[in-house]
Amino acid sequence: MLLAESLIHGLIARSVLSIADAIEIVGIAAEVVSETGIERGDTEETMARSLAILEAIGASLAIDMTANRD
Repeated sequence: MLLAESLIHGLIARSVLSIADAIEIVGIAAEVVSETGIERGDTEETMARSLAILEAIGASLAIDMTANRD
């Protein structure tokens, strides 16, 4: 997951991806985990960990968005 977060931040730094788009993508990923996790064989514990990681990434990106407004 660290690699994915680093990639997102790298794409933002290179202006390939906006922070808003990245936050939206992370939100979509969280929705997919919530909607399909059990079907994919994930346990509730695994889904909760995945959602917590995605939430942390989203929060990190939101901080970046706030910092860029100043």
